[in-house]
Amino acid sequence: MIRTEIQNQLAWVIVERPQALNALNSPLLTELCAKLEEVSVDNNVRVVILTGSGERSFIAGADIEEWAAQSPLEIKKFSAWGQKAAGLLEDMKKPVIAAINGYALGGGLELAMACDLRIAADSAKLGLPEAKLGVFPGWGVVPRIVRIAGLGAAKELLFTGRMVTADTAAQMRIVDHVVPAENLRAYVQEMAEAMASNAPTAVALMKEMANRSACLDRNVADKLSADLFAICTQTADAKEGIAAFKEKRRPVFNGK
Repeated sequence: MIRTEIQNQLAWVIVERPQALNALNSPLLTELCAKLEEVSVDNNVRVVILTGSGERSFIAGADIEEWAAQSPLEIKKFSAWGQKAAGLLEDMKKPVIAAINGYALGGGLELAMACDLRIAADSAKLGLPEAKLGVFPGWGVVPRIVRIAGLGAAKELLFTGRMVTADTAAQMRIVDHVVPAENLRAYVQEMAEAMASNAPTAVALMKEMANRSACLDRNVADKLSADLFAICTQTADAKEGIAAFKEKRRPVFNGK
């Protein structure tokens, strides 16, 4: 099942299938997409956190027992659901953090790479073992990991299929922060609350610009940045932020 915990404008989306190290089968993947769609339009949620239940695994990939027995057409349908989940994470107009509490392998790492930030427990292990199985990662991770980690690191992880520690993943720029396992939730919570305290519209536009920046000409990017700046200054949140700055108080943003 997919469990959600919503509190203080944060939504924890928790993959809960501990008997299979939170590996995703079709029903679970379908449910995950539904939950992500739900929190994406919930005005009470400003930051989404994806994690796995228990201490052993974030998401240990797609369920091999299921897809290994599928026809090519069934596999394409299964892949489409994985791509949809990754797209929802990447395109959501809210920050999304992957709290990697254990194994993030195959499809699990594919989904983590679609999040805005990846924060890993020091006990976590990450990898794309598809090459060891003679298959291809089908949820869109290849261009994402090249964009985030660089061509060399991406090829190393893809071609070797090896698992790496959280510290090695951080050196490869696959992970943004590594923290002691017992501090992971508190660390993620603190960072998410800092994001949630900011103006939602401004953050959403920053996320969109950041995601598009890799494929924009500099002149186009500069013009778009100026346009978004001008738009943002006219929002109620911007007026509140400026007033709070002048009055030396904390702003109260309403997403308008």
